[in-house]
Amino acid sequence: MTGTAVMRRGRGTVALVAMVVAAIATAAVTLSLGAPTAGAGPVRDADPGAAAQIAQPLVAADAAIRINTFVLPDAEAEVVAAFNAAASAAAEEERTHTEGAVAPSVGTGDVLSAATNVLLNDLAPEQATAAHSAAAAAASAAVLHRDEVKFNLGVAVAKKAELVTALAQGGHRRTLWCVMLLDRLGAPVTSENLRGLVAWIEAESNGASFLNPLATTQGAPGARNVNSVGVKGYPTDEIGLHATVITLHNGFYPEILDALARGDSALRLTEAVAASPWGTGKNATIRLLQNGS
Repeated sequence: MTGTAVMRRGRGTVALVAMVVAAIATAAVTLSLGAPTAGAGPVRDADPGAAAQIAQPLVAADAAIRINTFVLPDAEAEVVAAFNAAASAAAEEERTHTEGAVAPSVGTGDVLSAATNVLLNDLAPEQATAAHSAAAAAASAAVLHRDEVKFNLGVAVAKKAELVTALAQGGHRRTLWCVMLLDRLGAPVTSENLRGLVAWIEAESNGASFLNPLATTQGAPGARNVNSVGVKGYPTDEIGLHATVITLHNGFYPEILDALARGDSALRLTEAVAASPWGTGKNATIRLLQNGS
């Protein structure tokens, strides 16, 4: 396998993983959230305790996906470098065995140096073979490491898909909505991000209905105003989710996106919401503290 082929294969693997994760997100929205009419029932978890039990391993699976996706390009690069080194060692071995020993230096008047050169040249073929063997072993080890990373990545992707399906089948709409939002934003699914989003949803005090848990005012096909400030009701969960993502990316909420990208503090997230023009104010932080900081 050439270095170029390995590199292309690496890029293809990362692209495939991205496609699989995106498919999980799309399928989960279609399977679980469905397409009820605007103003339909609240986006709630059928059983918050059961949803939390599913969320815990889902957080671990998402972390494994991110870690292995991050490691995979380096593992692919190690394979390329190792195969290139092995090819160079093989070429040197062939040259040494074909051309024989290099003539020792002469004319220096140093008999000891000349004798040493003769000895080293006699050993050159053996050393070249040993170097080739070592390089080949390193290449094999690099392939094993790369394949282990790919295997772990595949296991994590499959586990996340399984758990997302469990959320859908269990009727845990609120947790599932949060997971889908984080996936759409490219943010990690962490316990802190989920806690912060739940507090934010609760702070909006709209019962997380209208397929618009965070009460955005973003226009969308089929959307209608549900209050005097223009909070929208959406015809499907997919449209509402997309509208929320558009709102968060409109340039007014960089601190919220940063807090979600970090994923390490629910309090940072709710304080970012409070400092933003979203309109929630401190209510999300208050709900977070009420739920247990």
